[in-house]
Amino acid sequence: MTTQKITVEEAAPILGMSPNKIRYYMRARRFDPPIGQIRRSLTGKTYRYDIYKAKVMAYTGITEWPEGGEEK
Repeated sequence: MTTQKITVEEAAPILGMSPNKIRYYMRARRFDPPIGQIRRSLTGKTYRYDIYKAKVMAYTGITEWPEGGEEK
């Protein structure tokens, strides 16, 4: 089974938060259980957010991804 990654913008409507708030919560480790991983760049100035579709679904308690929420 392959793991599907989604962007912060795709996860925002499902979680009911703005993309900036999701980024802040991930850096502050406020999601319990976590919905993905955050990685720093080599320079330490930027971050990469790996959000997993299955973890978002488990966090919100949904069993099926909503229509119109599919990635490109």
